[in-house]
Amino acid sequence: MDEINAKLIEIKDTRQFHDVISNIWALEQNANNEESDILSIERRVLFHFYDHLTGELKTNGQLQNKYDEPLCSDLNHNELEYLKTRSSNALVHGFYSHVIWKYSHHRNFALFAIRDYLKIIRTKNYKLSTYLDLVRSIAFLSKETKLLYDDVKNEIYNLLNGDYISVWAKCSIISSLYESKFFKSEDLRAYLEVSKAWVKEIDNSYSHNEKLLLTMIKVSQSLNYDNKSYFKLLAENEDCIIEQHEGDFILPQYLFKKASYYKKGGFEQEFRDTMILYNQAKTKMKFSNIKQELDEDQSKLINDYIKNCVEEILSIKDPIEILQYIGVYIQWFPSNSDLEIMTKNLNMNSIRQFATVVYFDINGNPTIQNKDRKEKEHTTTSFTFYYTIMCQSVVMKVLIKAIEEKLFSFDYLIEYLNNTWLHKRYTIANRKEHENESWINIMKPGLKELCDQFILASKSDSFHKCNFILCIDSLVPKLEGAIRDLIRLLGGNTTIEKNNEVLEKTLEQLLNEEYLLKILDKKEIAFFKYVLTRDGLNIRNNIAHGFTFSTNYSYQMAINIFLCIIKLASIDISWDTIFKTNNN
Repeated sequence: MDEINAKLIEIKDTRQFHDVISNIWALEQNANNEESDILSIERRVLFHFYDHLTGELKTNGQLQNKYDEPLCSDLNHNELEYLKTRSSNALVHGFYSHVIWKYSHHRNFALFAIRDYLKIIRTKNYKLSTYLDLVRSIAFLSKETKLLYDDVKNEIYNLLNGDYISVWAKCSIISSLYESKFFKSEDLRAYLEVSKAWVKEIDNSYSHNEKLLLTMIKVSQSLNYDNKSYFKLLAENEDCIIEQHEGDFILPQYLFKKASYYKKGGFEQEFRDTMILYNQAKTKMKFSNIKQELDEDQSKLINDYIKNCVEEILSIKDPIEILQYIGVYIQWFPSNSDLEIMTKNLNMNSIRQFATVVYFDINGNPTIQNKDRKEKEHTTTSFTFYYTIMCQSVVMKVLIKAIEEKLFSFDYLIEYLNNTWLHKRYTIANRKEHENESWINIMKPGLKELCDQFILASKSDSFHKCNFILCIDSLVPKLEGAIRDLIRLLGGNTTIEKNNEVLEKTLEQLLNEEYLLKILDKKEIAFFKYVLTRDGLNIRNNIAHGFTFSTNYSYQMAINIFLCIIKLASIDISWDTIFKTNNN
């Protein structure tokens, strides 16, 4: 213990607490039971760290004892009583007092911690990182306990108004303490103008400038001050990054940020000029694919699965029954629990959790992914992996083999669809000249072209010789229309009211319609969303707005649309029931 006490007395930097932990760990390996218990308490105390945003004491990771068993980081009454006897220099005493307050909420120990921290700040002989830790910490403690609030605020003002700490540190203090609600807008009124000078003084500190300016925009809005100048400075601050990334994929996203700040500040000409540069930059970006090969065992497992599925389906021998099987089989799609497990594993093993991820849509427009967007992308990736292996690959092989064995053709497809609800009257066709209209009639040209291309693919040595553009462009909007019509047939609502105008629901809204949820499994709904909407491949939107390149019209995309049509047609609904529903 003497060695640990000596180390604690020497501590003059908040980061040094972590160095002492390793010494305790080494001593603990050879300690007797009594010594081990005491060292365990010390190590659990030092395992706490100052949160760099809030000043709160937190723990990170899982503590273990010398036997590698999990150890609770919380401290009980007896352990807190032991800590009360510990004493050392101001930094250590303040830290230990802060820990005791965290678990006991005894105001006296918060007071001890604040006084010790204030003493350190006033001495002005510690590292800058320690000052930032302690400023946030005393602000947190003072706000939570209402102790020495004016003293703490005045001491922080002295730091902000003096020359001892750097300008970027002042920016960091203001931003974090306003975010933590220690400072109110009125407290920062005096810094509205000086902050502009700070930004110009540290024009290469991108992140600190941005945080400070965003804070001052909130302050000025709260105080009803004009904030145009801050948006202009924010836009100019983006040049710190733009000048470093001429010609690479990072450039467009920061040009767009710059343009958006000009827009928010009302600088219309600057906004238009920057958007021109943004559109020029995004057309020059080049992307490449990263491929990861499966090992021999993994490849064999997948190939065996596909082979067995194909043989089982084709053993049916009846072309109509094969299409029925494809339409009703839902084990090809992952359940919510499967997706949750796969997504969780992907989150844990992905390097993206440690990085800022930029997502580029089909037009090259960038979006910086927040936590929700990253999780959504991981869910989509998990669905893609499961669906591609379990379903898409199987159906591709089934079609090729079925065509070879003359078990699939356009005529067989129409025969199958003529016995589904798609052959019934189109509900919107309420005029006499349209009384015999049906979705089969509307889809036939696209379906004929789709089947022709499938047959061509089965006879070709390369899928790239096929051209699915015409059939996909024809079938995708009709697929959306059929979904809309199905909801009408079921008695559901396909319209919404917006700004006193009646509008048709979007496809995303249609796929959440309660009448659809009653007749489709959740897996099937997830499949339609994956293929057609922003929750996945977004084929509907990309086709409708002309965002799709010729190379995007692949065999795989055609399989996806084919499956959507077969899956939609397979819905077993009674025409008599529908007729009664729509006439009640």
